[in-house]
Amino acid sequence: MCDWLPLLNFIVQCGLFVGLVWYTLETRKIRKASQRSADAATDAAKAAQENLRLLKESYEEKTGQGPQIVREAIQRAKGLIAYWKYTRKPRPRSACQFRLVRCFESCSSNFS
Repeated sequence: MCDWLPLLNFIVQCGLFVGLVWYTLETRKIRKASQRSADAATDAAKAAQENLRLLKESYEEKTGQGPQIVREAIQRAKGLIAYWKYTRKPRPRSACQFRLVRCFESCSSNFS
């Protein structure tokens, strides 16, 4: 009857087999990529956990040093202010500015 029907059946089966092999290979690539992504996320989580542990240790070490740290920061700030006060160059003032400063100084001395 039709001699080409078995040949067409064989070609269709070969095409389906090639499609199945291609699908298997693509699925394997996706699986490997997702495994690499999961491994990277696990490594990042481990690093973050280690970082949190170190921060907790650092916090526990510094728990009793709060007032001392604040006192040191205030002393450093006062030192910087003194340095800026004594090392800055005085700017020449105009007559108007000089009058305002003199007025302010005399007004503020009344309240002292």
